[in-house]
Amino acid sequence: MSYHNMRAIRELYSTTMNRNGVAGPLAVFCRGRFGKLGKNAIDEANLVFGVEGNEHRLTPCGVIGFRQWLRNQNNTGIVRAAEKQVVTGIIKFLGRLGAFNIGSHNIGNGADSNLEKTTSPPYEWAVLCKPLLLPKLILAVLQTRSLLRIQKLDKKQGGTQVPLRLAASPVLKRSHVSTSSSVRVFVGHRARSLALSVDKGELKKQGGFRKHRQNRVFATSKVEMLSSNGRFSNLEDTPPGQLSGGGPSSSPLQSSHNFEEFESNNHLRRLVRNGELEEGFKVLESMVSCGHIPDIIPCTSLIRGFCRIGKTKKATRVVEILEESGALPDVITYNVLISGYCKSGEIDNALKVLDRMSVAPDVVTYNTILRTLCGRGKLKQALEVLDRQLQRECYPDVITYTILIEATCKESGVGQAMKLLDEMSSRGCKPDVVTYNVLINGICKEGRLDEAIKFLDNMPSYGCQPNVITHNIILRSMCSTGRWLDAEKLLAEMLRKGCSPSVVTFNILINFLCRKGLLGRAIDILEKMHKHGCTPNSLSYNPLLHGFCKEKKMDRAIEYLDIMVSRGCYPDIVTYNTLLTALCKDGKVDAAVEILNQLSSKGCSPVLITYNTVIDGLSKVGKTDCAIQLLDEMRGKGLRPDIITYSSLVAGLSREGKVDEAIKSFHDLEGLGVRPNAITYNSVMLGLCKARQTDRAIDFLAYMVSKGCKPTEATYTILIEGIAYEGLAKEALELLKELCSRGVVKKSSAEQLVVKM
Repeated sequence: MSYHNMRAIRELYSTTMNRNGVAGPLAVFCRGRFGKLGKNAIDEANLVFGVEGNEHRLTPCGVIGFRQWLRNQNNTGIVRAAEKQVVTGIIKFLGRLGAFNIGSHNIGNGADSNLEKTTSPPYEWAVLCKPLLLPKLILAVLQTRSLLRIQKLDKKQGGTQVPLRLAASPVLKRSHVSTSSSVRVFVGHRARSLALSVDKGELKKQGGFRKHRQNRVFATSKVEMLSSNGRFSNLEDTPPGQLSGGGPSSSPLQSSHNFEEFESNNHLRRLVRNGELEEGFKVLESMVSCGHIPDIIPCTSLIRGFCRIGKTKKATRVVEILEESGALPDVITYNVLISGYCKSGEIDNALKVLDRMSVAPDVVTYNTILRTLCGRGKLKQALEVLDRQLQRECYPDVITYTILIEATCKESGVGQAMKLLDEMSSRGCKPDVVTYNVLINGICKEGRLDEAIKFLDNMPSYGCQPNVITHNIILRSMCSTGRWLDAEKLLAEMLRKGCSPSVVTFNILINFLCRKGLLGRAIDILEKMHKHGCTPNSLSYNPLLHGFCKEKKMDRAIEYLDIMVSRGCYPDIVTYNTLLTALCKDGKVDAAVEILNQLSSKGCSPVLITYNTVIDGLSKVGKTDCAIQLLDEMRGKGLRPDIITYSSLVAGLSREGKVDEAIKSFHDLEGLGVRPNAITYNSVMLGLCKARQTDRAIDFLAYMVSKGCKPTEATYTILIEGIAYEGLAKEALELLKELCSRGVVKKSSAEQLVVKM
C-alpha cells in the first residue's frame, strides 16, 4: 500500500523547520511540551510532527502537539501560513480517504475512494479553524490511521480484507459497506482508544468462538498517553500486528485494558457533569486501584465541584489521587484547587498547594492568591508572594499590579501606590483603564477631588482613554461633597466626548438629589434615562420612594411604585422595606401587613429586616398578638430572630401590661444564645414598674448586672419613677439625689423627674 499522501503530510510538517536544521515555531512548542525526543532538530521534527519509521504514518503526538499549539496561537490572534499548510495537508489526506465531512463540504469521494487520488477537496480556512472542528479533524485522522493499520495487518496475515462498518462516532457516520461481515469501531469523545471486533452475527460463518477471538482486532490510539492524563509513553515504531507495542499475544490484553480505562473515564465524566460528585469520587478511587490513569479534565471538574460546595479537603484528595496514579495534573487543576481554598478563606492551605505544585505556577495562580491576601488586608504577605513570583521568573501582568495597587491605596495611601505604578511601567507592563480607575478612586477617597479631576484629564496623554466607570468615580465624589454644578458639567463633558452614561451614572445623580430633597429634579433625571439608552432599575426608583416616604407623601410613593412596575422594573426587597418602614411609622400597620403577605406571591422573599420592621410597628400600636404570629411565621421560613426582633416584642408586651409574656420572650431570647441589651432589660423593668411590681424590677436590675449588662441612665429613671408610682416619693427622691451625686443621672434628667413626681 502506498503512503504517498502521508509523505505529503510529513513534508508539510517539515515546513516548520528551517533549512539549517533549527527548529521552527511548531517544533519549539512541541519540544517544550514533550521534551527532547530526537537526536537533532530534524529527527525531533520527524518524531513530533507526524511520522513513524519509514512508513510516514501520522502519529497521535503530532496531531495533539499541533492541536495545542494551534489553540495557543488562536488565543493570541496569530495565524501563520505554517498552520494553514498543516491543516490543509490533514484535510487533503482525509479527503483522499473519503472519510470526512464538514458542514456542506463533502471532503473525498466516498468510503471506497482511491487512496492514490490527488484531487483536492473544497474547504474554507475560517471553517476549519473553528475550535469545535479541530478536535473532529484530529479524531478523523486517528480513526483513518487505525483503519489503515487494520488493512495492513490483514494483508500481512494473508487473510482476506474485512470490509469495515464505522459505529456511531462524533465525526464518522455509520455506513454499511458490506453485509457479509463487519467490524465495529467504538470511538470516544476524546479519541482515547479504538476497539474493533467482529459482529456476533458472523461467528457461525467463521467457525465459532475460537475463530471470533482470532479475528478480533484492537486498535488503540496513543492519544491517552499524552493529552488527557499528562503522561508520555513509548513512541517507538509499532511493528505490523503489534498495535499496542507488545508481543502478538499481549496486544489484545493491553488494548482491552486501555478500552476499560477509556470507559471508566467516560463514566467519571458523566457523573461529574450530572453533579454526582461523591459517586464520581468513588469511581476515581476504583479506577486508580485497577491501575487506570484518570483523565485530568473530569478530575479538574470534580475538584471544582467539591470546592464549590466547600469540601476543599475532598478536592485536595482528588489531586493527591491524580498525583499517585501517575497522571500529571496541569496548572489549571492546581489553580482550581487554590481558587477553592481562597474562596473558602483557607489562604494558608492555598499557599501550601502553591509550594507543592508539580508544575510551574502561572500568573493566574499568583493573581488568585494575591487577590485573596489583599482582600483580607494582608498586603505585606502579598508582597512577599510577589517576590517569590519574580524569583520563579513568572512575571506579573497588569491584573497583578492592579490588585496590589488597590490594596496599597487602602492600606498605605496613593503615594505608595504610585511607586508600584512606576515599578509596573519599568517592567514593561502597561497600566490599563482599570489600573487608573483604582488610583483615581483612591485619590477621591483621600478627599483630593481636584487632583482626581486633573488625573482624569491627563489620562489620554498616558495612552489610556477614561471610560464610564472613571467618570462615575469622579461623579460620585462630586455628589458626596455637594458639588452639584461640577457634577452637571462632568455629565455634559462625558456626552461631548462620546462617553455614554450608564444606569449607574444616573443613579448616582438621582440618589444625590433625593438626599437633598430635590425630588422634582430627580424625577427629571429619571425621565431622561431612556433618551440616553438607559433603562431605570430598582436602584433608580428606591431613592425617590424613600424621599416621598420621608416627606410622608405616601400617595406619591405608591404612585411611583405602580409606575415602576408598569415599566417592567419590579421592586426589590429594599423597595418594599422602604414602604413598610414608612407605613409603620405612620401607624398604618394593617397596610404594612397586607404588603408583607403579598411579597412571596410577587417573587420577593421577606428578609429579617422586613419582619423586624412590621413586628416593631405592630408592637408599638398594641397588636402584639399579630406580632407573635409574624414571629412564628418567620421562624417557619428558617429566619432566625435577633435582638431587635425580641426587643420590639418585649417592649410591646410590657406596654400592654403583659409582663409575664414579656419575661417569657426575654428568656426565649437568651435560649437562642443572644445576649439581651440594656434596651431589652429596661423594657421588662418598665412593665414591672407599671404593674406596681417594683421589687421584681429591682431584682431584675440585679440580674442585669450579674449578666454583665451595664445599666444606663434610663434604667435608673425607670426604677425611680416606679418607686414614686407606688407612693414612696420620699425614698425615690433620696435615691435620685444619691444617683446624681455619683454622676449616674444627669441634673437635667433629675429635674424632669422631680417635676413628674
